[in-house]
Amino acid sequence: MTNAQEQAWGAVYRFTAMANTRLDAALRTESGMSLAEHELLATLDAHGGTARMGELAKAMVFSKSGTTRLVAKLEEHNGWVVRTLRPTDRRATWAELTPRGHQALATSRPVYQAAVAAVFGDHLPDTDLVRMAGGLEHVIGANGWSADPGTCSDSFATPGP
Repeated sequence: MTNAQEQAWGAVYRFTAMANTRLDAALRTESGMSLAEHELLATLDAHGGTARMGELAKAMVFSKSGTTRLVAKLEEHNGWVVRTLRPTDRRATWAELTPRGHQALATSRPVYQAAVAAVFGDHLPDTDLVRMAGGLEHVIGANGWSADPGTCSDSFATPGP
């Protein structure tokens, strides 16, 4: 690893830890949900309100068991999500947003967006943000992953071949 690589990786690592901590705190304080809960609701919403559990886990870069536990919590304690089976695909369990889930997301989304701006976007000019996004997308692609443009909560990120 070169000095430049070490410096860049250290900055990415520290930024990710700081940003996730601050986003989680803002969401918990202002909308009563964790960052992971917001990401799950936003990911479902971005894909029509429903997804197979395995695809949801891939999209969130969570383990299947972690996704199952989070969906169960949101189903049992909050009523934000329900698990369903499809007659055409009885092997897979699907997660679906409920009307309460849509409302919870409508409450949390502005909090999330404001926190992202405060922690990240407000500190760099758009030209730097665009250049950074391009560089990170290049690294993602070079490692065999694909991602739709947008935030993690607005796109499925799936491992490539």
